Amino acid sequence: TYEIPVKLTDAKTEIKNNTFYVVQSYGVPLSRLKEEDFSISGKSSVFIGHAFNYSTWGKKYSDTYAGTVWKDDFYGETVEGEFYDKWYLTPTATNDSISETLLSNRVFVQIQPFNREGIIGTIDAGAGMDNHTYRMFSPGDYITGTQRDKTTEYYVYGSVGGQFRRYLDWGGDIQFHPAGERSGDLTVGANIALRAFIKERPITLSGSFRLDRRSPDYWSQHFISNHFTWENSFDRENKTTFDISLKVPAWALEVRGMQSTIGNSIYYDENAMPTQHDGTVTVSGLYADKDCRIGGLHLRHRVLLQRSSSQKVAPVPMLTAWLSYYYEFDVVKNVLRAQFG
Repeated sequence: TYEIPVKLTDAKTEIKNNTFYVVQSYGVPLSRLKEEDFSISGKSSVFIGHAFNYSTWGKKYSDTYAGTVWKDDFYGETVEGEFYDKWYLTPTATNDSISETLLSNRVFVQIQPFNREGIIGTIDAGAGMDNHTYRMFSPGDYITGTQRDKTTEYYVYGSVGGQFRRYLDWGGDIQFHPAGERSGDLTVGANIALRAFIKERPITLSGSFRLDRRSPDYWSQHFISNHFTWENSFDRENKTTFDISLKVPAWALEVRGMQSTIGNSIYYDENAMPTQHDGTVTVSGLYADKDCRIGGLHLRHRVLLQRSSSQKVAPVPMLTAWLSYYYEFDVVKNVLRAQFG
């Protein structure tokens, strides 16, 4: 056997997440119910509710100074030096930990004017408040104790969606932050799907659009650890995404095109430091999925072509392919199927 020399022999990262979520709603029918009505899901109704979310997230990283020398037996070379250039807090070992806590409350109302399968199926609106608590160790904590940063976000949102028989599905949504840490943030989205049938076999053409104006997250702006530290004041990111797809299930075919344009993009550079790009980056993609079937034999090909206007800011592979060749058959008809390949 050959052991590859590494500089971090005992580095370790632990990530933990715990979430408690509960939602409750009260429905009021807008039309008289009959004795045989089991529920109001298919009736004109109004639902009023409240959602609560408590979530904690934490990460701990540890290592020791790795400035030793290894002998590379395979190439006959000497490998020396340490992995990290900076040791801000302690020169011999690292024991960094950060955590984030979210306390979220949201009230909402949903109006079902007719039924969920109508041209206007549901209309949703609501308002919420998110309280974030961030914790990390900084040199000043030696004197004052562990400090915590707290932020509060307020937002309002709305959405509407529906369908016309089996030929059309549509929807739209908006969320705006009028005050708080993310004041001015805006997200707007819309989607539509048109469906045609040839001998009862569907062909679906769908498209979606999303505009996202979002403030930078806390950790990209404030961070202190043994190896990395930064204090930034980034501008808001602006991202616009278009997506269009064609699906033909009878031919086992899907073709999809996507394009994202990002302004003021925040990325991590070659030194693992967050940096904001002064300009616009465009990422375009073309995806195809085709399953060639010969009896029970499947020759499935998924191919994704991508292009980024700046590989430094948004690096993407030019070509990604996923190929799967297998034979599928019934082990027990209408009960169990198997694939080998």
